[in-house]
Amino acid sequence: MDIVDNSVSALATEVVVHFEMESFEDERGTSVRLGAIYIIDNGKGMDESDIDNALTLGSPDTHYSEGTLSKFGMGMKSASSSLGKRLEVISKVENGSALKATLDQDDFFTLGYGYDLNSAECEELLPFNTHLSDDFKCGTIIKISKIYDSLPKIAEVIKELNSKVGITFFYALNGQGLAGQRISIKIQGNEVLPIDPLFENECQSDLDENHWDGTSVNWITRPQAIQLDTSGSLTAEVAMTQLPHPPSLANSKPEQTQNSWRRQYLIEAGNYGFYIYRNGRLISWADSLGMVTQDQDLYSFRGRFNITSDADDVLNIDVTKSRIHLSEVAYDQLLPLVSEAKKKSVAAWRNAGAILKAKLSQSPHEDINSALDEFMKVDATEESIEEQMAAPAVKEALTNRRKEAVSSKPTNEAETENLQKKGLRVQYVDTLPNNQLWERAHDPSCGLIVRVNQSHRMFQQVINSLLGNAQLVKVLDTFFLCLAKGEYVTIYKSTIDSKIVESVLDEYRERVGGELSEILRSINPQSLINGD
Repeated sequence: MDIVDNSVSALATEVVVHFEMESFEDERGTSVRLGAIYIIDNGKGMDESDIDNALTLGSPDTHYSEGTLSKFGMGMKSASSSLGKRLEVISKVENGSALKATLDQDDFFTLGYGYDLNSAECEELLPFNTHLSDDFKCGTIIKISKIYDSLPKIAEVIKELNSKVGITFFYALNGQGLAGQRISIKIQGNEVLPIDPLFENECQSDLDENHWDGTSVNWITRPQAIQLDTSGSLTAEVAMTQLPHPPSLANSKPEQTQNSWRRQYLIEAGNYGFYIYRNGRLISWADSLGMVTQDQDLYSFRGRFNITSDADDVLNIDVTKSRIHLSEVAYDQLLPLVSEAKKKSVAAWRNAGAILKAKLSQSPHEDINSALDEFMKVDATEESIEEQMAAPAVKEALTNRRKEAVSSKPTNEAETENLQKKGLRVQYVDTLPNNQLWERAHDPSCGLIVRVNQSHRMFQQVINSLLGNAQLVKVLDTFFLCLAKGEYVTIYKSTIDSKIVESVLDEYRERVGGELSEILRSINPQSLINGD
């Protein structure tokens, strides 16, 4: 996103983030890794002087025009070097020649810090025509290769980008870019939609914390200006909203699961606090500003703090442009506003929970299943990427084994409904054949679940007694799903005939179920529960 900043500063209207993937073989079989990362734009491009400035460590602030997102001349180098060892910059200004600069960290040890600059070849300009919709006149391609192995899985990177870019560049995506332009950003071919973390367009009214039922977005503090310095010439805009209470929303609108509502409104531990925008670009995500304490009752609290680069010195913007330090004037004005807003938010959240509890109590089983469902979806995406990138013969074998593993243990209608509507990956059932404690099953579209046998002695005498322990319920559900996932991966990735593997796993589950029953007959189950 730091590199995309440069595209915004270059007044681009189109920005494309593209991942080039490559397959490789290891002890787990065919896997996929990032081969290169491309950021392509149709901005004004860079001439030789601009490229030199971009690749020089540090740049004077006089180089950047008013309103730019850049400031210290560190973004492209530090951002690219945290992703891979090799940086290539291909750029063309209108009516100018195309240039290519290459910066490779492997050369630093022998040649020192420096870059090669040459004319760009025609084939090196192909990404412009491949990924951008307009006829190519000017723009820039950033290519990062020799990617570090320490980066997350590709599916996680894409998911994280999709969740962050819409908020980070909300104003530019919404038609409020530096020059008033609307910017299109695509990630792996998919258009990113603008997301307002405060969901201001859904605000119905001012929050009444004593009667709020948790199903709507409301204003806590409508947009207002606060002073940043004693002169009063520098100001920031502050606003705060209360987002919905997901359990209440799911109960009121069951067409979506609680987990779906959480995802839609980004309601989780790392997302509450202030979203700080500088020149229309997010620089700090869910910042506490030293005022918003860690409290799950504040999960629906959202604040926005809008500033321009004029406030950099007053707020001590650091080199990463990721943190602000409130001036004494700003802190004194903001503290009473935030203190009152927090009280209202906490009261509203608790009131919504109390209203819902009277109707329906949320179980820890449903709570952890929301997280497990999210994990399994990301995992399925990664699996699909690996399968698609495999060599043809390997791909065919993996596809066939996946289909066999899925079809051999189908879900029934009720289980499919619980998975699709409630996101339940762990489902308690009345009984399982041959005294098994657990058994995996698959829905063709939504994937894996695990059945847990409520009639088994382990469930009856031990697990059932612990269902009041919310943390332990979450641990057990996670453990059972991991057992099922391990079985599925064993079949999917193994080179042994899948029917043989399936038969062995069936016998294994039956033997574990039998051994557990025998052990529990011989010992006092209460000793497991009470720790005696």
